[in-house]
Amino acid sequence: IKQLSVVDIDPSFPFEKWPAHWQELKKNKNLRFESIHKTRDGTIYPTEIVANYFDCDGEEYICALVRDISERKAFEQALREKTDYLNTILNSEPECVKVVDQQGQLIEMNQAGLKLLEVDSVEEVQKYGLLNFVLPEFHLLFQKLHHEVFLGKTATLEFVLQSKHGKQHWVDTHAAPLYDQNGQVKAMVAVTRDITERINLLQELEAQAHKDFLTGLSNRRHFFALAEQELSRTQ
Repeated sequence: IKQLSVVDIDPSFPFEKWPAHWQELKKNKNLRFESIHKTRDGTIYPTEIVANYFDCDGEEYICALVRDISERKAFEQALREKTDYLNTILNSEPECVKVVDQQGQLIEMNQAGLKLLEVDSVEEVQKYGLLNFVLPEFHLLFQKLHHEVFLGKTATLEFVLQSKHGKQHWVDTHAAPLYDQNGQVKAMVAVTRDITERINLLQELEAQAHKDFLTGLSNRRHFFALAEQELSRTQ
């Protein structure tokens, strides 16, 4: 093994880099970094190296502790693939999906949500404040929903939000708790759907139910409804 050089063991470390590496280690005394090693049969595996420089009787040496990190790298790769998979699903969802922490700070939001708020990034929402996209008259109801979810409940709410550029939307939000490994609620996940067209249609139908189609005046049904309200008020 004494006949082997560093490049024989670590093929990612070319020999011409050795002088600069030696000087850096000599200056800092110790370095921690990741690399790869090659076994006798040619197998390549990832490593973490802790290298230490020392001087003994005027002779300079490097003592390196090498750890096989194959399992860690495999776990990290699996985690990246899972994260990419979940992000693909999240950003393919046509409705707004968001994750909010206990302080009401936005953690994550998909592209549909950013489009609804007319912003370019999650950081932009965080800077402005999620609650500021909700019309003031709905603030207490929105905070109540947030509070209930962190008590471990699911909750729903219809409210009006206003985008960065002032466009208002009626939305329907379904929120649920997100638990950590200890069973504690760590975040709120919510799916928010734009129901502006539905609300506008209901309002239009309500108006048509109380107005004469030809004259635009209140019809008999509306007249009797108003009369009943006044009668109840005076009793």
